[in-house]
Amino acid sequence: MVRWNDAFVPPVLAQHEFLRRHAGDGPTTIVVDRRRSTDPPLSIDVRIRWLRSVHPTFTVVSAARFDARGCQPVPGGDEAAAARRDPVSAWSVLHPVVQGALTTRVCVVGAESTGKTTLVRAMSERHATKGVGEYGRDYTTAKKDAGTNDHWTTEDFVRIAEEQQRLEDEAAVGAGPLFFCDTDAMTTGLWHERYQGSSSKAVDRLGRMRTYDLFVLCDIDIPWERDAIRLGADTRSAMHRRFLDVLSTERREPWILVAGSVEQRMEAVDDEIRRLRLLTAAAIYAPTRHHLR
Repeated sequence: MVRWNDAFVPPVLAQHEFLRRHAGDGPTTIVVDRRRSTDPPLSIDVRIRWLRSVHPTFTVVSAARFDARGCQPVPGGDEAAAARRDPVSAWSVLHPVVQGALTTRVCVVGAESTGKTTLVRAMSERHATKGVGEYGRDYTTAKKDAGTNDHWTTEDFVRIAEEQQRLEDEAAVGAGPLFFCDTDAMTTGLWHERYQGSSSKAVDRLGRMRTYDLFVLCDIDIPWERDAIRLGADTRSAMHRRFLDVLSTERREPWILVAGSVEQRMEAVDDEIRRLRLLTAAAIYAPTRHHLR
C-alpha cells in the first residue's frame, strides 16, 4: 500500500501528476490533512470530493479519521502556493474539476426577447471562457414540434430546472475564472407561475438550492422580436416586473439591471464584477459559495 498526504488547498495539476506517477501497483491512499490558518477556507469535504473525482481508483480519506503516520508528503511547490495566493493568475495549474467549482458564476436572466443569449455569448467570447445556454427554450421548441406546447405540467418545469443545472455544472468544468449562465432554475420557477398560474414548491426548491456570484437582469429597452415560441410583448413587461421583485426581495445575491447596446451591457457587467471584487482570492475561496459547500 502507498500512502500520500497533503492539505491540497487546492490540489494542483503537479500534485495530480505526481500521484499518478507514484501510485504503485497496490492500493493507494490519499490522506487529506487539515488546512493551515493561512490557507484558503476550503472545507476538507470539498477537497476530498475533488480528489475522488480526479482519482476514482484511490482511497481518499480525512486525516481526522486516518492515522497519517508513515504517509509520504505530496510536493506542491510553486504551483500550489501560486494557486492559494492568486487563483485567477494561476488558473491554468488547476484541474478542470477544480476550475468548475471555483469559477465565478454570473447568471443572466430576464424576460423574453431581452438579449440574454446575445449577452452571454458576447461575455463568454470577451473573457475566453464557456457559457451555458437556456435549456428551457430547447425544451419548449421540442414540445411545439411534438404538438404538446399547449399542455404543460409541473413535471415539465422540474425536468427543465434539473437539466439546466446539470448542463451548467457540466459546462463549468474547465471553464475560465468567469462563467456565464443563460437563465437558471429560479427563472424556470417564474415561468411555472406564468404558465400554470401558481408557484411550484418543487421547482422553487431547485432554484433556492443554486446560488450565483452575480445576477444580471436584462432590461426591456430593446425592440421586441417575435419568434415561434415567445408569448408576447405584454408578457415580457409583466415578467420583467416579476424579475425585479424577486431579485430585490427574495434573493440574497448581488444583482444589476443592464440596458442599452450589447457593448454598454458588457461594460456594465465588467464594472460590477470589478466593483464586487469577484475575481479576488477572497471571493473565489469564500466558503459561502454554493459549489464550495
